[in-house]
Amino acid sequence: MPILNKMSWSLSTAFVVLVVMEIQSPVTSLKHKNVICDKLEECTCGFPTGEGVNLTALTNSTLKLNDTDSKVVFYFNPCTDALSPCPNNSVICMVDDNNTVLDLGSKGGASFTSQGVYGPVFMNYEKEDIATEIQLDCVDKVESTLSFNENYNRFEPILEVKYHLLLQSPEACFRPVEEYYSTNVVREGISSGALFLIVVLVLWLAYMIVGAAANHFISGATGFEMIPNYEFWRSLPDKLADGAKFVANGCRPPPSYEQI
Repeated sequence: MPILNKMSWSLSTAFVVLVVMEIQSPVTSLKHKNVICDKLEECTCGFPTGEGVNLTALTNSTLKLNDTDSKVVFYFNPCTDALSPCPNNSVICMVDDNNTVLDLGSKGGASFTSQGVYGPVFMNYEKEDIATEIQLDCVDKVESTLSFNENYNRFEPILEVKYHLLLQSPEACFRPVEEYYSTNVVREGISSGALFLIVVLVLWLAYMIVGAAANHFISGATGFEMIPNYEFWRSLPDKLADGAKFVANGCRPPPSYEQI
């Protein structure tokens, strides 16, 4: 019987420690090199560190870039079909000076790239022999704008035409990936935290069942006495209440009779 009590106490203590370890999750940041922004949705990407870029708020906004010098107009919606004159299933298109509409990227065709630690994120489209690279720039302003990226030549007619555009928006700022998942986004698979809790729950149930069976068949216990380490679990609410009072009291011990 003493051996069973010691084993029950050890398993109970281990269970409490595992739960505390799960609550104290580590804080992640973008302090890793060579990070890749994985595509999660049409206009959302996430880093392995737990942060990413989400442009979902721009779903109902088709951005327009009217270049008077080259007499071309760009239309871009990072999340869904751009408005007319873009064709169906096109998220980015260009209208030239002859009023010809050129499809530059289809829905679902975006890829994300990034440049090292805290580097900018790019959305890339390819259509036939034309490539379009859109840098996502985090800015503190209300409206989102589309312009040419002045860090590059507007056109690179070496082997293929490539357009370098710049999307400036508060939605382009890095945020925790968890904020991206809402009722419209379903996460595939199961998180490591949920898996950990499932494993802990299964182990706890196994501990209860095996412990109850051992107490019944070995010690002849019945009723609540079959619960392994019953006294510990019965006193647990009081211990938690005492712990809460201790924390609320500034982690100071209660006054003793000598202090009074």
